[in-house]
Amino acid sequence: MAFPLLPRRLLSSKSPSSRMSSTTAYIALGFNSPSSKLLNHPFTYALQALESSSPPVTVMSTSYMYSTPPMYKTDQSDFLNAVIKVDAGKRGPLELLDLLKGIEAGGGGG
Repeated sequence: MAFPLLPRRLLSSKSPSSRMSSTTAYIALGFNSPSSKLLNHPFTYALQALESSSPPVTVMSTSYMYSTPPMYKTDQSDFLNAVIKVDAGKRGPLELLDLLKGIEAGGGGG
């Protein structure tokens, strides 16, 4: 089953600036206990945390969310998976990874 990750109104209307050293990254998101309310969903939390970071990471586009059954350990709920394209500004890969780990530890991941 596939459905949009976020309504268009929740995506940033900011476009990435024309910085010469801008970093584009593709980030895979996954979660296996979906909230019934989209606004309290970990994906929403993660996107809002990225865009409110300092300096902000701009979410440029999102894939659809896909629901997939668990593999190997099947006594758990289905997984939701998606990919986002972001402009990380001048952050390098390790700085972006540190930010993502902080977001996950702060409640956006399981």
